[in-house]
Amino acid sequence: MRTGVVAAVVVVSAVLVGAVAGVGTGCGRPAAAGPLMKEERPLDTFTEVEVSGAGTLILTQGAAVSLSIEAPQEVLRDLDTKVEGGVLKMGPRSDRPTVHPWPGKEDITYHLSVRDLSRVDLRGATDVRSKNTLTPARLEISGAGSHDVNLQVESGALRLDMQGSGRVTVAGTSDTLHFVSKGSARLHATGLSCRAASIDCNGSSRVEIGDSQELAVRIAGNAEVSYTGDPMLSTAIYGSGKVTRSTP
Repeated sequence: MRTGVVAAVVVVSAVLVGAVAGVGTGCGRPAAAGPLMKEERPLDTFTEVEVSGAGTLILTQGAAVSLSIEAPQEVLRDLDTKVEGGVLKMGPRSDRPTVHPWPGKEDITYHLSVRDLSRVDLRGATDVRSKNTLTPARLEISGAGSHDVNLQVESGALRLDMQGSGRVTVAGTSDTLHFVSKGSARLHATGLSCRAASIDCNGSSRVEIGDSQELAVRIAGNAEVSYTGDPMLSTAIYGSGKVTRSTP
C-alpha cells in the first residue's frame, strides 16, 4: 500500500512539474500563436506618444499620419491603441488575460507615421528608431527601463531623459541638447552637432558627445563623459566621474 501511495505522489508531481515547465518556457505564449499579421489602426490628432510593454517603434515623419502594427494575431487582439488629450497611447490592454507571459520586443512592431511629434515616452522594454530624419521644433524622449533608441534628427531642442539601462544613439543637428540620466544609460551622440549641450548624470552612465559651442556637465557618481571639439566647458563632479576630451 505504501508503495502505491509513493507512486501516485510521483505521478502527480511529474504532472505538476511538467505544467510549470510549460508555463516557464512560454508554452501557449501568444507570440508563438502563428505568423506575424499586420493591422492598420485608426488615429485621431496627436503630437505625443506613450508606449508600454515590449515592442519596437519605427518612426517616420512626413505628410501622412498612419499606424500599423505587426504581431501574431492573438497578440494583436490584446494590443490597445487610443488617443487621449493629444497623446497616442499604445501597449497591452489593461484587461488582457495574464496567464501567459507578454511577448518580447522582437514580436511586436509599431510602424508610426507622423506630421509633428513633440514627445515619446517609453515604459517597459520598447526600442525606437527613426526611418527618416525627424524635424520637430522640440522633441523629448523619455524612458524608464531597458531601451535601445536610434534617431536621426534636425531639431531646435532635443531632450533625452533616461532612467535605467537604456542606450541612445542620435545623429544630425539640434540647436540644444539636454541629456538626463539616472542609472547606467549610454548616450552615443558623436554624430550630433549642436550649439549648446547639457549633460546631467546620476549613476554610472557613459556619454559621448560631438562638437558643440557650449558644454555643461554635471555628474553625481562615476559616470564618464567624453566630447570632441573645443567648446566653452563647465563641469560639476560629485564622486569619481570623469570628463575628457576625445581626439579624432
